[in-house]
This record gives sequence, C-alpha cells and structure tokens, in this order.
Amino acid sequence: MKLYCVEVTYETVIYAENEKDALKQAPYIIKHEDDGDPADTFATEIDSVKTLPSGWDGDCFPYGKDAQYIKIKEILEQQNVES
Repeated sequence: MKLYCVEVTYETVIYAENEKDALKQAPYIIKHEDDGDPADTFATEIDSVKTLPSGWDGDCFPYGKDAQYIKIKEILEQQNVES
C-alpha cells in the first residue's frame, strides 16, 4: 500500500446572504449534506514528507481503514526500506 494526495472538487448550490457566507457554509454542507459525486478527483502518490499537501506533516495520521494507527513518516520509512 502507498500514500496518495487526493484532491476532490465539489460543485454545489448554497443559498446564502453573500459570497463570504456561502464560502463559510460550504465545508459543512459538503461534509454533511451533499451526497453527489465530486466534479473532479485527482490522486498523486506521496513519496516523501516534502510532497505532502499544506498543513500535513510526517506526524499526521492519514485517512484509510488500514492506516488509523500509523503516522505518515512511519509509512514512508517502511516504503523506503521495501524499495
């Protein structure tokens, strides 16, 4: 198994007072209400801590059913030993 950076783009319609309010509501709506398919999805393999997206570091835990208790840096170390 490998680490991947996945970018998901959603399009939805939000009834709001203004653009700022719509942008504020968007994360909640997409997370909790919108069951539609994403407009675009891209995946890029992560092969080092340097290629992690902004806000992520080696001490973070990735999403995924088999990675709940292992830090990103530990996964990368295992991958480097195996290759």
